[in-house]
Amino acid sequence: MNEFMEQLIGDMGPQAVDSIRELLRNPTTPTSAKVQLIDIILERTMGKPEESLRIVTAQENVEAAEERIAEIIRQIKMERGEEH
Repeated sequence: MNEFMEQLIGDMGPQAVDSIRELLRNPTTPTSAKVQLIDIILERTMGKPEESLRIVTAQENVEAAEERIAEIIRQIKMERGEEH
C-alpha cells in the first residue's frame, strides 16, 4: 500500500469509529447488523476465539455402551439378591 493510501485510511479511522458507534446506537439498525459489527470488532481487537471439536469415536461409543450394560446387569442382580 502506498503512503497516500495509508495516510488516507489512517485519517478516516476516527470517522469509521464514529460511524460504527452511530450504527450501534441507532434503534433502526437491524440487530443482525449490530451483531456482525460487534463480532468483527471483537475479532480484530481480541482475535478469533479458538474453536474446538470433540469427535467421539465408535470405540468410545462401544465402551460407553458396555459400561452402561454392565451397570444395568449389576442393578438387576442386586434387585434379585444375586450380588452383594
